[in-house]
Amino acid sequence: MGQTFVKCCQKDESSDSSSVYQLPAVAIDNAKEKEGGKKKKNKFLRWIKGRKVPPATETPPVTADRSGDDVISGHHLTGESEAIPAITDPGVPASPDRSVSHSGDDVIQSPVHSAGQVDWDNDDPPNSFSGESDWEQEIEQTPVNQPEEKLEDGKKANGSIEEINSCQYEIGNELGQGGFGTVYEGTRLSDGLKVAVKYVVKDENIDYISIPDYDEPIPREVALLTLASKGNAPEIIQLLDWEDFEKNYIMVLERFTPCADLSRFLSDAGNQIDEKTARIIMLQAAKTAYMCCKRGVFHRDIKLENFLINTDTLQIKLIDFGCGDFLKMSAYTECMGTVEYFGPEYFETGKYYAKSTTVYSLGVLLFTLMCGRFPDTIDKLHMKKKSWSIYGFSKECLSLVEACMRENLKERIPLREICRHEWFKIKHQTDQQQKITESPAEDDVNRLSEGEIRLPLACVSQSEDKKYEWIEEINSCQYGIGKKLGQGGFGTVYEGTRLTDGFKVAVKYLPKDKNTDYISIPGYDKPIPREVALLTLANEGGAVPEIIRLMDWQDCENGCIMVLESFTPCVDVGGLIKRYGGCIDEALARVILRQVTKAAEVCRRRGVFHRDIKLNNLLVDPDTVKVKLIDFGCGDLLKTSTYRDYMGTGKYACPEFLETGEYKANPATVYSLGVLLFIMVCGVSPTHNDLYQMNEKVWCEDGLTTECCSLIQSCLQKNPEERLLLENILEHDWFQLQEELSNLRRVVSEGREETRRHVQELNDRLQEQKQMISSQR
Repeated sequence: MGQTFVKCCQKDESSDSSSVYQLPAVAIDNAKEKEGGKKKKNKFLRWIKGRKVPPATETPPVTADRSGDDVISGHHLTGESEAIPAITDPGVPASPDRSVSHSGDDVIQSPVHSAGQVDWDNDDPPNSFSGESDWEQEIEQTPVNQPEEKLEDGKKANGSIEEINSCQYEIGNELGQGGFGTVYEGTRLSDGLKVAVKYVVKDENIDYISIPDYDEPIPREVALLTLASKGNAPEIIQLLDWEDFEKNYIMVLERFTPCADLSRFLSDAGNQIDEKTARIIMLQAAKTAYMCCKRGVFHRDIKLENFLINTDTLQIKLIDFGCGDFLKMSAYTECMGTVEYFGPEYFETGKYYAKSTTVYSLGVLLFTLMCGRFPDTIDKLHMKKKSWSIYGFSKECLSLVEACMRENLKERIPLREICRHEWFKIKHQTDQQQKITESPAEDDVNRLSEGEIRLPLACVSQSEDKKYEWIEEINSCQYGIGKKLGQGGFGTVYEGTRLTDGFKVAVKYLPKDKNTDYISIPGYDKPIPREVALLTLANEGGAVPEIIRLMDWQDCENGCIMVLESFTPCVDVGGLIKRYGGCIDEALARVILRQVTKAAEVCRRRGVFHRDIKLNNLLVDPDTVKVKLIDFGCGDLLKTSTYRDYMGTGKYACPEFLETGEYKANPATVYSLGVLLFIMVCGVSPTHNDLYQMNEKVWCEDGLTTECCSLIQSCLQKNPEERLLLENILEHDWFQLQEELSNLRRVVSEGREETRRHVQELNDRLQEQKQMISSQR
């Protein structure tokens, strides 16, 4: 999974820790945690669940007494901001992918959601607080008022089994409890995938809303999370499956580990984090909030507790959409969320707007990250006079807080502009590294040419020009481009470093030509490049460790740029075989093929036909033997009907295409897996004689087990109807043999240990007898 950043916490010696503000010891509503057998209320939690608060009686935000200057004692913290996939256990999401049409074929793919006609780029409210739009009135919705309570039968027993859509999950320890449900550890029994299982109890106020592709209304949180996480959304928690029951509904979510919510993260850091860490977190939070609005979702409860953060990489995930609503341009009057994050316009008029409220809540979020407390009346007064400052933070950082928290909502920075703020363009200097000079990225975006990519050296400092060949800006994020890693039929891949935090990536350039192919997938208004589209679908519903992760991409005039996770150290499987002298033993081949088959099965479930599974499209870590499937440029959307065009590698092509010009996706995938295994264990491609003997079911190879020969023969049958089914490959006896060998080794090891103890006992007795004889003499 690339390099994992080491989190260093070195105290800033220039800061006086005695004058650091601590979080206020406020205890509000029902946010509780157990500690030492006693219940203790969390900081920063104040729920307003489905009630209107009269402006005249609304209590002001929590304040803290202040004396002297505000001093923030910084920690120097470096880390990856959005790299590591949250799901690190092998397996695939349980929820079946939905279907979508593609050129009249039976294509398995997710549907396009269209949540209304909204002007996403217009952040300004209308001149008056008018009523709801026609589109909004068409949506059936009821105010949410779900009190915190346990399921009818109490807490779920540790180790109990829950069946959700015919898939069984073992329920573990409670992970947390909030205003809209209780979350438990979970393990999918079919493949051991670690998940989080959320139980939400129904009451008389349970809220159901309608979204596209569902015949009936579904629970509000499920609906909004479904819309928000469509497409590439690494900063939003992934919904893997859900089921509605009579008294409750259950959501299966990705398990994001290791993690804490931002409130706990801040508390564990002594209520103080440095500016660089705050920038990494805030950039992701702003991108996530904007993405939700762009997809027609108003989260309405942006706060510390609703962001999970990977404590190793600093990647964040937005959770808990239970307070949310569909995004609309007219005013809202129902207050649902956390009062400290609401803009002043609500308390003055009883009305508020989605985007301006989101901007204000992001400002409060950044303030709490910087100061470890909520803004008080004095802070807001200084902000109004534009004289507010906090010691130890740059003027650009202070400027962004002020821009987000302006009292007049029309003067706040537009949501779409937050990620472009000058604060995010600052590069940190250290004693060993000079500051990188900004390059005119917009002038350098369209620098792609066919074949070998030749890009001019961007404007970097003298100390950096040997480290990076050039600087590339992709969606307002700058990357230092290093040496070339490889080149294939669809593009060239380079080492990359995200300059905001030093995170290592791989940057792939895909030059355009007359054959460049664009296809349509859900979550995108227009067709996007084929490889980007298929990799997006393959990662949708939760990333899996066997498929390379797409982190970002940008379409340019002359080509497309993809930012992929960096998988180091690695070679392709062909290179690994060469290291072993031309072929590998069955044990190593089994480990590799198991992962490749899982990747192919995940692609199938998510509506993707890779069509080019081969040695060179599989990266493997030679130390851990972890495998990743790459290069989806030859693929297509999965369909049940036949394909007539072939894009891939000739020696992996199935015989039915060579004879009839037609083939189906799953049997062709099975055939390519058979060729892959044959080459790994035999060192050469199967000959006509090999294939003839396999068709006669008499093929065998010296040095290979009967089970291995059987699996190869089952995959390489000439008749596609007689081939092993893709979903049954991992159930073959060859894969079960590994478990039997492991058990045998354990038994033998235990037997050797028992024999060793017995011999030791005999030696001890012999020594005792010798000593007794000596003493008698």
